[in-house]
Amino acid sequence: MYKYFIKKLLGFKDNESILINKLSYEGANMFVNISLEVKEHNCPSCNSKTSNVHDYRTRKFKHGVVNNYFLHVIYNRRRYVCKYCNTRFPENNFFIDKYSKISNQLNNMLIHSMKDSVTFKQVAKNNNVSSSTVIRRFDKHFSINQYKLSSVISIDEFKKSNSNSKFGKYALAIADPINKSIIDIIPNRRKDPFISYLDSIPFSELNTVNTVIIDMWPPYRDVSKKYFPNAKLVIDRFHFVRNFVWALNDIRIRTMNSYKPNSSGYKVLKKFHKLLIKNHFNLSYMFSYNKHFKKFMSEYTIVRDIISYGDDLTNAYNLYSYFQVSTNTPFDSFDDAMSFIDDFINKLYASKLPEFISLAGMFINWKVEIANSLCLTYLDSNNNIKFYSNGFIEGVNNFIKTTRRMSYNFRSFNRFKKRIISLFNNDFCIIA
Repeated sequence: MYKYFIKKLLGFKDNESILINKLSYEGANMFVNISLEVKEHNCPSCNSKTSNVHDYRTRKFKHGVVNNYFLHVIYNRRRYVCKYCNTRFPENNFFIDKYSKISNQLNNMLIHSMKDSVTFKQVAKNNNVSSSTVIRRFDKHFSINQYKLSSVISIDEFKKSNSNSKFGKYALAIADPINKSIIDIIPNRRKDPFISYLDSIPFSELNTVNTVIIDMWPPYRDVSKKYFPNAKLVIDRFHFVRNFVWALNDIRIRTMNSYKPNSSGYKVLKKFHKLLIKNHFNLSYMFSYNKHFKKFMSEYTIVRDIISYGDDLTNAYNLYSYFQVSTNTPFDSFDDAMSFIDDFINKLYASKLPEFISLAGMFINWKVEIANSLCLTYLDSNNNIKFYSNGFIEGVNNFIKTTRRMSYNFRSFNRFKKRIISLFNNDFCIIA
């Protein structure tokens, strides 16, 4: 009876002709000695049937982990001899391939384990094999499906580790922000590698792209205009708003430094600087006791107190709030957005603030792309109107960095790319 349960433990079916000869333990290792029943085999040379046994050879292989024991199978492999042509050949078996050191069942377990977001080293440790064995199985059995460019694509770079420095400091990710998937990863974000990648894509596929979301990296704009003739370029809102925040913060620091370090104005401008850049719509009007002011204050009243310490800061914050209010909802048309930007550029110059005059240059340089970001929208899964942004691909970049950090990096970029796309898209193409 116990042999029946051992076969079940090993994952063998009851009707399979396996003989359990011996079971032993040695520390954390379990050893199972097995053999197969004698059967007639066809000679590989002359195809005649024979059941004459020539000799036995021992094969030892790993079979995974069972009840916290490392399972080793000792297989007494029988060799037959043909009575007609004297050819010697091994018996057929279903549990291990030729030259392999691990069983087919363990091989399938390794492949299944690599579908989860765990490192190769952890998969190897859980199954009592080496990391190299896991990596070889991954390279052999995993491939990624080739994704076509969607109508809306996001482009952004992420920093790689030093081991991939021969491809450049940054890699380039292309994603579909609507369907939430990674389309491809290019080893270098520079202009020439990006062009080489797009040259490999059929022109008909490039024409299907109607919206490209980028950050303020000039090569992205140059290449996208050339290779996506039907697409509108959209600047991720975060990037031009961030430039606005930086300019406002520079004015705050300039105003703060005009006060003595121990003065009230210096302390307020330093302590509550985060409220100054907080979105106007997110300021709380609820009063609570503030230890610094020693009275009840809301976030809104604190901001009004902060900007009262300098005329430049007041004018800058009013322009910042005006921009937030005006761009909170999408414009009806591209022309309306362009008209607003032209008017806003004039307001920046009229402020005579050096930080905002520099900011006006940014708006002039990226006017068309910013206008697209202020008027182009899409419907999300809940039928809510949303601005296009690179928020999704920023999440992709965070996933990539986390996976790379967990794995202590990848030596092969192709393996790295295959691992990231297969895990994130949860789309595995397993080759037998």
